[in-house]
Amino acid sequence: MFFSAAVNDIAEIFLIRTPAIHFLGTIIAPNDGEAVASGVVNLSNGEKMAFYSTNNESAILSERLMSICQNIAEFYEAEVFHYDFQAADGIQ
Repeated sequence: MFFSAAVNDIAEIFLIRTPAIHFLGTIIAPNDGEAVASGVVNLSNGEKMAFYSTNNESAILSERLMSICQNIAEFYEAEVFHYDFQAADGIQ
């Protein structure tokens, strides 16, 4: 699921990395199906979590994932790295 998406279907990535947390989230937006938000979280204590959610609107998933990321980043005094591949279409 998370890593089985075609590279061309990855619409956005979200990263937060500190000594305490490694967070990777993606929005997968295939042309022929529902958009998916998924990701993994690794904490410094060894705890690992994964998440997965679907919606017909990738923009809704993106807004929700960014909101979560901003709260996590604020808590860990970190920054969110966000890259929107769809916004970068045409860049080579």
